[in-house]
Amino acid sequence: AVVSPQAVPLTVVSAEELTGDPTGLWDFSRELPRPGVRSIVAELPEGTSYTAGDHIAVFAKNAPELVEWALRQLHVPRDQVVRLRARGTTHLPVDTPVTAGLLLTEFAELQEVATRSDLATLAEHTRCPWTRGQLAELEASYADEVLAKRVSVLTLLERLPAITLPLPVFLEMAGPIRPRYYSVSSSPLADPRRVRITVGLVEGPSWSGGGSYRGMCSAYLANLEPGDVFYGYVRVPSPPFRLPDDPATPVILVGPGTGFAPLRGFLEERA
Repeated sequence: AVVSPQAVPLTVVSAEELTGDPTGLWDFSRELPRPGVRSIVAELPEGTSYTAGDHIAVFAKNAPELVEWALRQLHVPRDQVVRLRARGTTHLPVDTPVTAGLLLTEFAELQEVATRSDLATLAEHTRCPWTRGQLAELEASYADEVLAKRVSVLTLLERLPAITLPLPVFLEMAGPIRPRYYSVSSSPLADPRRVRITVGLVEGPSWSGGGSYRGMCSAYLANLEPGDVFYGYVRVPSPPFRLPDDPATPVILVGPGTGFAPLRGFLEERA
């Protein structure tokens, strides 16, 4: 599936775990989750270039267990073949036979927060007065009970089984899979055909109160092995994030909010 006209195939060359045993490092080992941090090196196709400080926009796929959960909530078999039609432009594949499993894997955001409009749509697809009352209460306390807790449409379907939401309606509600941006952690001066990204796995208890949450793209990237192909494109941040042109200019490297990933690329550039 073509996820974006900008996307190019990137082939994984290496995937290395950067985090080690935290024993002895202050109090980091006291029953705290230890999400991994992966260094992923990928080979760029011919004609694609980058500069230290750029981003790689990555298009991920939903994890198989997340897709299976979504199919259960929608009461749709994975292998059910559907043919979609659209009244206007859409990110979904139209007029082509495709399985429900593929649609939910590659084309739909499954963990997005339910909107107020989504709550109204869910209320239209149940005849249960109690369920409609629950949805009305959630709408009245939307900021605290839905937005702050990041409750998704699928979570609501699990909590309120009297709702029967058809797959086409869910696909209209779910947005397209958006690219996630990762700072480049390498310099083309070292190898112009290879790019490195440093990826922290987002994982922890779900704010919605049910089970655990795994970041869609970080989990996808963490499972890639050498030889695997993922899709993305080089993105120049605005304003551009660059070293001074003169390599003799001293610099102070401070992690800009998200860590040291781009600083690794700057260090390689200077080296």
